Amino acid sequence: MKKLFFGICLCMLFCIQNLNAQKISISAQGGIAIPKGSVYGTDIEDQSFGVGLCYNADLLYHMGKFDEKLGLGLTYNGSIIMGAKVDDDGSDGGAYSLEMYGIKGYYHFFNKKVSPYIALSTGLSQFNHAGIGMSTEAIEAGYEKSYSLGLMPEFGVQMGILNFGVSYYVPMKYKSYTIEKQSAGALQFYVGIRYALDLKNAIGLK
Repeated sequence: MKKLFFGICLCMLFCIQNLNAQKISISAQGGIAIPKGSVYGTDIEDQSFGVGLCYNADLLYHMGKFDEKLGLGLTYNGSIIMGAKVDDDGSDGGAYSLEMYGIKGYYHFFNKKVSPYIALSTGLSQFNHAGIGMSTEAIEAGYEKSYSLGLMPEFGVQMGILNFGVSYYVPMKYKSYTIEKQSAGALQFYVGIRYALDLKNAIGLK
């Protein structure tokens, strides 16, 4: 899985070099993550809760052929979530983390100070679960690391260098220490900055 991911990134970088990139942008963002998926006990019949933090960064090349509205590049996204659930069978909880290392497509609609944008990221997703489960029969503790395909659409508004957005880390199936596989994802609300740099000006070309 890791070799496949790095192969995709290399192909992506090769394609970017041949798409007449005129500008690059770098972003860093942070916010709140709301857990989504069965591993957190978010089924409607369960009494459950969870809250966390999200953070992400990307490096994008903006294409001159598309009036620099289209950006393609590399991205990293992470969430740290504390969660617990209580149902008829017992209770369990713990700390969870999701991380995506992938590629990102980004499009902002207007070349103005204020513009809506949409984006889609995909790549290698890593899920970590450390926690404890309690029932009438036993107490179980464990740790599990698992990998899957990551997918995350997002939309937001760019206001100068500031951006405000919402992204959905689509729940995928991962191994949990309690059950063979469960779904895990997150709904993220974030604020951050995006700084753009003109490549021609940076290297002294006209």
